[in-house]
Amino acid sequence: MNAGEPLRPLPLRFAVLAYGWLAYALFVKAMFYFVGFSGDIMFAKTVDSGPVGPMPAAIAVDTALLLAFFVPHSVMARQRFKDAVFAAFPAPVERSTYVLVASLTVAAIIGFWRPIPSLLWDVEGTPLGAALRTISMAGWALSLAGSFSQGHRTLFGLKPAWDYFRGHPPEPARLRTSWLYRRLRHPMDLGFLIGVAVAPRMSAGHVLLTALFAAYVAIGVRYEERDLAARHGSAYAAYRKDVPWFGFSVRKR
Repeated sequence: MNAGEPLRPLPLRFAVLAYGWLAYALFVKAMFYFVGFSGDIMFAKTVDSGPVGPMPAAIAVDTALLLAFFVPHSVMARQRFKDAVFAAFPAPVERSTYVLVASLTVAAIIGFWRPIPSLLWDVEGTPLGAALRTISMAGWALSLAGSFSQGHRTLFGLKPAWDYFRGHPPEPARLRTSWLYRRLRHPMDLGFLIGVAVAPRMSAGHVLLTALFAAYVAIGVRYEERDLAARHGSAYAAYRKDVPWFGFSVRKR
């Protein structure tokens, strides 16, 4: 909704707000379960649980599930897709739909994942295992902290939906470099990879999960940075030069 645009009917504004909150609630639930799923803790369905079948079939199914997450997640983030698909919809619907699709595909990964139980190591119940578990949880905490540093409510569609409900114009896109982003360019991605990759019990299935997510992040970050450079120009070029990709900057800002 642009400045000066007439206020939309209340039922439409309420529907957009409800849709935004529903997408967010499903995302929180999906990610909560995914932390337990990837860490092989808390829940009955984890990366190493379920019926064990032939390894080639398990690899094919698991790879397809991850691609079902990666491809829409990447395509929907591109501006050309947004312009083509969401042009006729209220602006908040775009972000909330992105969040909703991510939630549903994460749920599919959890629900249909096939374990590949061959173990590389298992130090569960040892001091080393406790240390690895702590590092993994620290990774998830870093990713969550990164989302708040980037603007959690905006990132996951809550603020755009609320602004639309109140009849406020959408907040213009701006380069956020506060808090964690002053020292680290991609804290959310780095935290996610640490959360997934570090585990006291490492099976072949967990290796597959980690490797494919690492490849996805490496590719996704490249396109994300290209979009940010196109949107913010010299400001992002200077930021990228000063702040490393997955390492902490030692410069004072």
